[in-house]
Amino acid sequence: MHGEEIAIALRSTVVAPRTAVELAKKLDGIRSLSHIFIPEVSQKGGFQSLEISSACLGVSKRLRIGSGVIRILEHDPDLLAARLLTLQALSDNRFVLGIGTGKPGGDPKKTIQSMLERLRATSNSFGKSVKGSDHLRMPETFIATLRRGIAKAVIGHSDGILLNFCPPEYARALIESVRRNTGRLPIVSCYLKLFYSRREDSAKRMLIQEFVNYNVNPSYHKMFELAGVADEIASASSVLSSNREKINLSEGLLRISLANPSKEELARHINRFRDAGVDLPCLYPYFQGDEDESFMMRKVEEIATLK
Repeated sequence: MHGEEIAIALRSTVVAPRTAVELAKKLDGIRSLSHIFIPEVSQKGGFQSLEISSACLGVSKRLRIGSGVIRILEHDPDLLAARLLTLQALSDNRFVLGIGTGKPGGDPKKTIQSMLERLRATSNSFGKSVKGSDHLRMPETFIATLRRGIAKAVIGHSDGILLNFCPPEYARALIESVRRNTGRLPIVSCYLKLFYSRREDSAKRMLIQEFVNYNVNPSYHKMFELAGVADEIASASSVLSSNREKINLSEGLLRISLANPSKEELARHINRFRDAGVDLPCLYPYFQGDEDESFMMRKVEEIATLK
């Protein structure tokens, strides 16, 4: 397990690739930080997570850096294995492979099975390429999940699972359910989304908009209902559309995400997830599109020093 370590997520549509590389270099000496995840953007033609990870690995010596997550069903196993082999050889086995399915389609169970088969084929191809080598190994692997059924299905197929945008109580219930049904549990990481702006109302508006965006997804809407925050999201959305100056965030939403948190607020937030059983809290900062690079870098460096 990762003890008191934390991770950082640097999304390329929020933090430019060149800035992410510069941050990887600066953050390499922070001992409490163990991982940097580079979330893959959903839009076609966007920046590629594997390439950004490669550049970040090239300027760091200690950090484990990788995808968070790629849609593995869109990748040929042999070609992906060759890319992973190259990344591992260049980084002394520090690449981290985060994978997901993308949209589950009409039969989620079949999609999950296809994802695991693709991962197995990639791992087998990787193994054939390194046969006879005692040095190179398959990357540490995290599988993105939100539902308990998926989490249970992927046990034994990865080193960890990666949760996203959920309350600590939901994470705890999922973790306990998996442990109770399987008797074991991989490393659990979870994206903790944080919204920063020089203006308080702008940070709060970004946070609310993210909830509104995710609430359209049936799986997230169901989770928000279970967490008792679905009505709070609807209420916050109406405030957003009314364009009121003053925005108050409910306690329910603040148990999932934070806007311009103080160090003390963020430390408490991290500890709530640790207490729920999350081994590797992953701080996921968001900024406005026109935000100054120095402000973004300062904030990322600031949160990376928290435990």
